[in-house]
Amino acid sequence: MRIEVVPISELSEDMRNRWLEIQSFNSNLMGPCFHPDLFLAVGKFCQNVYVALLYEKNDLMGFLPYLRNRRLSTAQTIDFCDYQAIIGPKSHHWEVEKILKRIGLRSWDCNSLVDYENIRSTRMHGEVRGAMRVDLSDGYDGYLLDKKQARVKFEGLARKKRSMEAGFGPIRFEPVCNDREVLHRMLSWKTIRHRRDLVWKKLATDLLEHFCYSNSSSIKGVLSALFVENRLLAAFFGMRYQGVLHSLVCAFNPDFEKFSPGLILWQNLISEHEQLQYRILDFGPSDHKYKRYFSNSTLPIVRGNFSGTSIKERIKSIGWLYQGLYPVVQGARRLLPVQFDLSNGF
Repeated sequence: MRIEVVPISELSEDMRNRWLEIQSFNSNLMGPCFHPDLFLAVGKFCQNVYVALLYEKNDLMGFLPYLRNRRLSTAQTIDFCDYQAIIGPKSHHWEVEKILKRIGLRSWDCNSLVDYENIRSTRMHGEVRGAMRVDLSDGYDGYLLDKKQARVKFEGLARKKRSMEAGFGPIRFEPVCNDREVLHRMLSWKTIRHRRDLVWKKLATDLLEHFCYSNSSSIKGVLSALFVENRLLAAFFGMRYQGVLHSLVCAFNPDFEKFSPGLILWQNLISEHEQLQYRILDFGPSDHKYKRYFSNSTLPIVRGNFSGTSIKERIKSIGWLYQGLYPVVQGARRLLPVQFDLSNGF
């Protein structure tokens, strides 16, 4: 295997087309989260986004995008890129330790690894989970039937909606909204509620405006908003590709919190799926109560860490630690019975 590492900004048009070709034949990698333009866009506003190009002979067979932490020599998750994956053919197997070693990394941190069945590793620590989704393959009526069978009827949400309309006027949902002020207010609410810093807000603003108001990508930015009279109640921003709408940011007006405007917004997003042109609504990998409330399917993911070096190699790389532990281990060898031999670790 031949491997090259380049900043994501140096991904050529031919490489991008090859990436899209591979993605189109791997159903596990459907949607905007695995599209090269997402990583290219984040790389415009965020430093240290790289991609490892994985060749078999002279054929480009895979892509590993990651955020490089130079100090720790680790591949880390990229902001706003909610899933991790090696973009490659469905049947291809990857020896991840060899890849990490060849690109000079000690580990690869994965909060939500997709298409993990094709990855081979002896140094992986993690667990399989499910990222929650709404699957509308059988239409909205089929979705409601799924939720009814799960004993979820949305009756409490309907009461809150009626109560708010009685006090403030009719609720209006705009599936497609182009108002920048809505976008900025949504990000301000998100920043305050989740205590995000200004660096996150700047990156979020640049990235969302790029996808919302740029026609340079096949990924389509979707901004939706919920109003009561002319007051903004809640807003959503997602990316759409291949019939998958992926949620990036959603926030609500704190003045109306008791009426659950965020939940009312989600319900409208789901019921208007045909107008928004999607079949799968992807909530992303985090686990929140509202996601369990609305979801009727999951995407299998692994949360964990791949190590490219053994414990012995990592300790040896930290000279002072190795020098301090070596005599301790040697002393333990002399004191312990043979069956507790520690030589495999040092």
